[in-house]
Amino acid sequence: MKKYKIAVIMGLFSFMFGCSSSELNKSELIGKWDCVKLNDQPIKEHGFTSIQMEMFSNDSVVIITTMNTFGEVTTKSKGTWSIKNGKVKAKIGANYIESIIEFSDGLLTFTPDLLFKSETVKKSEYKKIQ
Repeated sequence: MKKYKIAVIMGLFSFMFGCSSSELNKSELIGKWDCVKLNDQPIKEHGFTSIQMEMFSNDSVVIITTMNTFGEVTTKSKGTWSIKNGKVKAKIGANYIESIIEFSDGLLTFTPDLLFKSETVKKSEYKKIQ
């Protein structure tokens, strides 16, 4: 009986606080996401003012980055994506990447990031905005 109570409490905690131990599905990823951290640091520490990613149901993805190091510079990257077994596979420009994804406390974590080289950005965190 004690094990059952612990399981129920953990399930309620996960539901109430957004922790997810189950695998994400495609519909949960569709929408606009705002990057809040790169390698556990706020994006501003890396010279970015904004990194937004939009994932569409037709398997396309658009990532818009804005830097403010030597004046404001905005880039737009387009590609395709798919999800399987807790991993997102993406082709953005000429680059292919496979990233492990996790969703916890309202943040979607990619290890490594979908856009940047894995040697540069080993982990990124996004918050859903739409």
